[in-house]
Amino acid sequence: AVSQTQEQEEEEEVGKDDLSVTWDIQVVDGSCPTCTFFFPAGSSALARFGECDSSCKSFSLEDRSIAGLSASAFKGLQHVATLSLRGNDISRVGCSGLASLTHLEVLDLSFNNISRILPGELAGLKGLKSLDLRYNKLESMEFGAWRGVDNLRLLQIGHNPWACRVLVPN
Repeated sequence: AVSQTQEQEEEEEVGKDDLSVTWDIQVVDGSCPTCTFFFPAGSSALARFGECDSSCKSFSLEDRSIAGLSASAFKGLQHVATLSLRGNDISRVGCSGLASLTHLEVLDLSFNNISRILPGELAGLKGLKSLDLRYNKLESMEFGAWRGVDNLRLLQIGHNPWACRVLVPN
């Protein structure tokens, strides 16, 4: 029988190998030092390793096959104003850790697999001014989807398979 301590040590060893795919992010403004994001083993949800410089205002994580974002992926990066997650496999906006980006003004989620936005999913992004959702799988808008996103000035939602329905009373 394996003792509980040995099992814990084995789990810790597995945790050290979680960096199955790593990269240095491509920084849009070129002023940031390296900040490493990774996929934990067996997952397609983005996570972050280590700290990033607080002077980083723009991040581009485009075309990385990201299917989700861990709750802590952007923790401590509330100063980021521009984030591009364009060209990934993201299907849900909620539960993504985006809420910690309290100063986010521009978010590009175009060319993903987002099929709907539930009410309140973007509520934490109070400073968001521009949101690009083009080329996703959006078919309809939930009532209240934009609740709490009061500063939004530019919403790009073209090139989605909208299901236009007209309700006719009997």
